[in-house]
Amino acid sequence: HLLREVQGDSPGFALALRSRIERSRHGSHAAWHGDTALTGIATWPLAGEAVVLHTNLGLLRERDRSGTAARARSRATWAAALDTELRPDWRGAIEASGTGRERPQWQASLRHALSPQLQLDFGFGAEAGRWTNTRQLNLGLVVVAPVLR
Repeated sequence: HLLREVQGDSPGFALALRSRIERSRHGSHAAWHGDTALTGIATWPLAGEAVVLHTNLGLLRERDRSGTAARARSRATWAAALDTELRPDWRGAIEASGTGRERPQWQASLRHALSPQLQLDFGFGAEAGRWTNTRQLNLGLVVVAPVLR
């Protein structure tokens, strides 16, 4: 939910809520895993839209149930990204994120606007300090939806 839109050099703020559940069956035992996340998002224009800092803070609640055993835990989440315009249709970003006491992740990415509503995203990254075992490449198609108020 958009709380305040970025305007000029003034920051913007939003809240995001998501929930998911996965169900599975192992023989005669039913199991499910789910989580719910509440995230506060802030966007800070550092040089208009040319250089933008995005920050997120949130709470992740994870739940598991297998047979009669149930388990739940809550953890803090965070993320920060520095996003810069490279050309009118290209943007670059460096990002870091983490959950609870786990080792943080980092990523560098390039995004190309194919149209105002469609973007191609390419990124690579890893866990901090563990390039060999955790590196990843990402290729994504981003659909820009209208802002919901």
